[in-house]
Amino acid sequence: MDGVTDDELKTLDQLGLLSRNDREAAMIIASSSFLASDITDLLPATMSSLVTINYFDKDVFDRLINQSWFADGLSREEAALVVGLGFVTLPPEGAAEKNLYDYFLRTPLALSRTRTVSLPLAGEVTIYVIGEERFVPNNWGIHVEESMRIIEEFVHEPFPFSYFIILLLQAEIGIGGTSSIGEYIWVRPRPIDPINFSNFMSTVNHETTHQFAIHAEAGTWFTEGMAEFMATYIAERKGWTFENRVMLERRVANCYFGLGLKNILHNKEHGYRTPEHRCMYPMGENFMHNVFEVMGEKAMRAAVRELYVQWRDSFSYFAILREETTFYTDEDIYRTFLNHAPADKKDAFRDVYLRLHGGRYEFDAAAQAAIEAAIAQFAGLAPWLEDPPDESHFIAAQSIFTIRVLDPELAEKLMRMAWVVDGVNNTESRAISYLEDIAAEDVDLATMVTNLPWFGDGVTSNEYATYALNQVHRIASVDPGLARRTVEQSWFTDGIVLSELEKLRQIGE
Repeated sequence: MDGVTDDELKTLDQLGLLSRNDREAAMIIASSSFLASDITDLLPATMSSLVTINYFDKDVFDRLINQSWFADGLSREEAALVVGLGFVTLPPEGAAEKNLYDYFLRTPLALSRTRTVSLPLAGEVTIYVIGEERFVPNNWGIHVEESMRIIEEFVHEPFPFSYFIILLLQAEIGIGGTSSIGEYIWVRPRPIDPINFSNFMSTVNHETTHQFAIHAEAGTWFTEGMAEFMATYIAERKGWTFENRVMLERRVANCYFGLGLKNILHNKEHGYRTPEHRCMYPMGENFMHNVFEVMGEKAMRAAVRELYVQWRDSFSYFAILREETTFYTDEDIYRTFLNHAPADKKDAFRDVYLRLHGGRYEFDAAAQAAIEAAIAQFAGLAPWLEDPPDESHFIAAQSIFTIRVLDPELAEKLMRMAWVVDGVNNTESRAISYLEDIAAEDVDLATMVTNLPWFGDGVTSNEYATYALNQVHRIASVDPGLARRTVEQSWFTDGIVLSELEKLRQIGE
């Protein structure tokens, strides 16, 4: 395997996947001129697209591989179009884009526009824009090139790929986009005009930033927040008067006041199944703008560069197969930014992180005193309290200390639960934090919660428990009586299931 490049491994892996799905199709591809095409860097994405097309629409696949322009080997422009065709085959996009199939197959180059740019660090990169004329803005190449240059300058690393594919597909509602690292981005614009051009370029800038991917185990708050931040940063560098900042303030206000979220860490407990997930974008962007302001541009750029370089150097297809790719935790991100913050700005950064993200990775005197108080109160009940505290232990200890002040019996009951005695993880510490919130509103309600069978068995035994506890707190903050009636419902006491999350959300509203 030493002689196989990363691109070749990805291509062979996709060919193997096609063979498992459709052996005859794989034999046709393997014996055709496709693999001999002079498109080495584009082969993995093109092969992946063929697998997708074959899986979702066999008729389109058969028609594609029988086109004369495909059979005689692909040019780079044709390969980029195959990648595009793979995307419009995906549901639900495929259902809306069926009318493009014939256009793609009959006149493949009619939808393609190509521009090769020379970037300061990456050198030559070919940009392929695929879409109907009415969706392509004037001077699109200049605008995209400028954005790529600004991102390169910010990260101070070369654009990581030799090609960049932008798909422009008809919009149904507003502007949207997504990206596949090193393969393509797609944007759903309305026909280009001065009114929506800024939104169009904002989406392009956001998705282009994702090509400098940093995969955070923490979730979307960092990756999407960084992309949103860069979209605004690029616009301001170009002197464009986007309304990004105004819209950000409105979206963040809705997250904090409309949905009752405290910070990013609080939001993470809601997961991807809830409306609060959309708040990861504005809350992450708001965090980035604040870090930019307190650290300064030079320090922030250095921190982002370090995260990107470490991730990039660990990322390869070989590494993915061996599960050796670096995925950053929230603490990794915190410590990287803190290390790069100027000495006189470190406290300001800590304050921003604690306020907008939540959680601690360093402990001040007051925090340590609270932990010691909890240790003294519950000595012998939870050995983990006597260990050097990590973030989850700190959150739990702080919450238990607060609950003890409100109701010592409730705190002792909590401490005697087997899952607390064994030591708490992040999910369990958040559950205890939510119980603290409930107790602050209504101690009797908090006692009712601790009497629930699924709470006593351990909150990690029910994947929706933390969401349910937070919703109970939200309801109690407005109507404690309604919160008690909710907790008493049989569907709530016997354990929360997915279908009941929406019911809880509606009650909360």
